[in-house]
Amino acid sequence: MGCVGCARLGLPAGSSLLPGALVGYLARIPVAIVASVMAFGSGVVLSAGNARGPVALSVWYG
Repeated sequence: MGCVGCARLGLPAGSSLLPGALVGYLARIPVAIVASVMAFGSGVVLSAGNARGPVALSVWYG
């Protein structure tokens, strides 16, 4: 993919961080909504780490 391809994918994804932080700082968001978003995000991270399946895990863990 190269550096240019990674930048094309990473810049739009990363550009939401600052506006999201401002909204989170200025607005009062209910705890249940924050917990739901964080739970979804952690599931996405776990799924992305396991995207290659059990073969990749067997390489790391023997």
